[in-house]
Amino acid sequence: LKSIDLGGVFGEPNSLPDLLKGLQHASSLEELVLQDFQFLADRLEMLAVSLRQIPGLKNLILAHCDVAVGAVDSVASILAGARRLESFAVRFNLADGDLPDGSVLSLAAALRRSKTLRRLRIAGCDFSERGIQKLSEAIQDASQLRHVDFRLCGCSKAGKEILAKAIRSADHLHSVALPC
Repeated sequence: LKSIDLGGVFGEPNSLPDLLKGLQHASSLEELVLQDFQFLADRLEMLAVSLRQIPGLKNLILAHCDVAVGAVDSVASILAGARRLESFAVRFNLADGDLPDGSVLSLAAALRRSKTLRRLRIAGCDFSERGIQKLSEAIQDASQLRHVDFRLCGCSKAGKEILAKAIRSADHLHSVALPC
């Protein structure tokens, strides 16, 4: 089994632990797509722990998932813990749209630690200028990164300029999609 796409199949809150137990035995899994899940911090941390036990996972997509603000740091834990992850996409459904700076710092640190991540797509959130500065610095430092997509994110005009400047100086990037 190389790919699993769970589009709202496991909508019950108690079904995630059962799903994760099954994933621990999926050693050949390369791609996991989870859609329409609601993640509180404890559930997302459970996912992070389970994903560390799948050695070949290369692509992880969390689409249209409700990620509680307290759980955003667990997204960074997932990114940092998956040793062979090449592609990571997450779409946040945050109530107020703002991704806290502390969470952005966690994502930036995880991006710096990753040695294999080639594609990063973040959608459904807004970044502060401080957050976008830290993320921009991490993108510049992540020489393995080839594709970034922030089209469905928001930031101020100054934030967009910070991100654009960082992107221009990151020669390792092949494709970039920035907020409008």
